[in-house]
Amino acid sequence: MLHYIDERLRHIKCVDLPFGDLNVLAAGDLYHLKTVMDSWIFDVPNITYANLTHSAWDAFKLSELSIVMRQDNLIFIEGLNRLRVGSQTSADLLWYMSRCLENLTPPERGLFSIKTPHMFYSNMAVQGHNKQFMDEMDGTVQTLVAEDSLVQQTADSACAQAMLDLAKNLDTRKAGALPYSIDLKIDIPVELAVNVDVPDGLTNGVKGTLRAIEWALFPTRHVACLWVLFDEERIGLQARAKATLQHRRQPCIHTSWTPIARWGARFAVGPRKAVEVHRVQFPVVPCAARTIHKYQGGSLQRAVIGLARYHPGSSNRIHYTAISRLTDPTGLAFTHLNPMGVKASDVIGAHYAHKRAAALLQPNIGHTMLNSSNEISLVTLNFRSLHKNIDNLRRTLASDMYGPTFMVLTET
Repeated sequence: MLHYIDERLRHIKCVDLPFGDLNVLAAGDLYHLKTVMDSWIFDVPNITYANLTHSAWDAFKLSELSIVMRQDNLIFIEGLNRLRVGSQTSADLLWYMSRCLENLTPPERGLFSIKTPHMFYSNMAVQGHNKQFMDEMDGTVQTLVAEDSLVQQTADSACAQAMLDLAKNLDTRKAGALPYSIDLKIDIPVELAVNVDVPDGLTNGVKGTLRAIEWALFPTRHVACLWVLFDEERIGLQARAKATLQHRRQPCIHTSWTPIARWGARFAVGPRKAVEVHRVQFPVVPCAARTIHKYQGGSLQRAVIGLARYHPGSSNRIHYTAISRLTDPTGLAFTHLNPMGVKASDVIGAHYAHKRAAALLQPNIGHTMLNSSNEISLVTLNFRSLHKNIDNLRRTLASDMYGPTFMVLTET
């Protein structure tokens, strides 16, 4: 992915320099999980000519943050930092084991239910929990079946049907992220499976609650639209504004619900991936449970984590990524935890050591910029609309209230 971004920026900017000679700031933690079905960001791309060029990752210099923002509990923070690098103590492991549901006191166990966010390593475990969640919910299950068709029709009907049968059983990750069939119930938590409208916030992984299933009767009875109440009001503003007056006249449709229509995706099937299938399906899936990959970058006050098995190649990253989503240790619980699976990641540790040794982030400030006290001041100001406030900014600078060496202006 990083190599692709580098090549695209060179092409767009028409400058044959790393990232089109643009400054790039990348934030993240290599001890987290890598992208699904992708290599490490520091690995050489699996492209023949890539070995003849410099890695795009080599252009980055390391600057490590020293303040933890997600958690406030110092003991929890220190334990996470040890887990991160694989230096957890026996006391740490004992504490993690004490957070298994079977080891919690009845009052503590009562804080966690099937409605508490769950996270698992595998899609199979996620699907199992989502099914259990829906079985315990009131209401009728609605099964939405995708419409598959071949992009290029063939005269051999048997061959065409065989390709469509392959598409039915294909891994969702290889089918444009659209499942062949989806089971839904009203009032269950759901998420988008694809990027529907990025500027409108309708992106892969945004969560909400399914509030209504709208049916159409022509030409046959079928699901026409799903109405979702997203967790954040800003998500789907444009989609709600475009909703037809007919929808707004229906008393059961609230103005805060966002309409989600069917989505199309193309993917290849067959022994040589020579046949292309076009799938039309609603890009909405249940998310009472999600994979740990999906929760990366998020924060939770309470969650139940299932880590029954040791997953080769994941080492302690799977445990650190999952546990570090919690903002408070009392909100953590495990369905299962295998302490033997908590191991160090030597590859990541070695890469961090290499980056630290090569770090060259030194201030490049001339002596002429220093004042008599050898101090440098930096002022940052944020504006909702810079052009409307530019006169106020000029008056502020003219008043000598600030005498900054540098000023950074941002506009939102």
